[in-house]
Amino acid sequence: MNGSNIPYHLRVKKDIERQLFIEQINIIAKYYDISEYSYIGMAGPFSSDFKLFFTNFDFKNFISYESDDIVFRRQRFNKPFSKITYIKNDIKKFIDDYPKINDLRLNKIVCWLDYTKFTGNELDGFKSIISKAEIGSIIKITLEAHASNLYKKSKDETIEQERELRLQKLKDNLGGFFNNEIYKPDMLTEKSFPRLVFQHLKVISREAFIGEHRKEFVPLSSYIYKDGLTMITFSGVIANSKDKDDFFKKTKMDLWQFGLLSKKDDTAMEINVPQLSYKEILTINSKLPEKEPKKWSIFKEDELKQYIEFYKYYPSYFKIV
Repeated sequence: MNGSNIPYHLRVKKDIERQLFIEQINIIAKYYDISEYSYIGMAGPFSSDFKLFFTNFDFKNFISYESDDIVFRRQRFNKPFSKITYIKNDIKKFIDDYPKINDLRLNKIVCWLDYTKFTGNELDGFKSIISKAEIGSIIKITLEAHASNLYKKSKDETIEQERELRLQKLKDNLGGFFNNEIYKPDMLTEKSFPRLVFQHLKVISREAFIGEHRKEFVPLSSYIYKDGLTMITFSGVIANSKDKDDFFKKTKMDLWQFGLLSKKDDTAMEINVPQLSYKEILTINSKLPEKEPKKWSIFKEDELKQYIEFYKYYPSYFKIV
């Protein structure tokens, strides 16, 4: 399945992940004046994330990059508010030109590199923008982490052969960004592969500031979810190294239950909520904060635990006539 064809504006897990990003930005806004920021993203045909951020934040600029001509035309047709600037170009153009975009000079940014692939090009863009972004900037990346998209064995091949071929494909895709200390053949499974990508993104975010003692990238959240394809997100803030303790003292970001810093295992959080009808949502919500969902649920216990964890962010879709 091609990631660009997935209707993310109607995907429950993606929508939860967007809502968590809004909450994360609101926490960061306790320390930085969010009205100074510009939002840079990849709006897709429906500008779904732009609508949410426009509703929640008074950003100075909203700028979208899109290289596909048809998607670009649909963006402009579906433009939800006048403040968006759509630019027909790859987002690499923004990364190369930052902090200038045409006649604008951007200061702090919220930049979401919402990719649907996982190659060295995407990793290079991520490393480059976090090394260039101003202190206080919030950078997020989404990548595909679907192991079977690397290679899927035929019935005549062994699992060992499949994993070796996945490793070779990964080397080809990542080029100079391939990390042989992270990617081992026996770990290239559907379950483990996203965790390896998470570790790789952490390494890249550290490498971006080698030799730089004034600022650093502080990872704040990471989520794994499957909406057709397995995806992983990774985000953080560019911090002044000497002010980092003050940032946590004022925001308490290290206590945020959906963040990396509040967890003992320091790994990505899985969003694996079930698909629910509106009647099921109402029924479950009426029982919250019930601690024993298995006593009353028609769903598996782990599915209900996932819903209970994320229920505040669970979207509902209605037909409007």
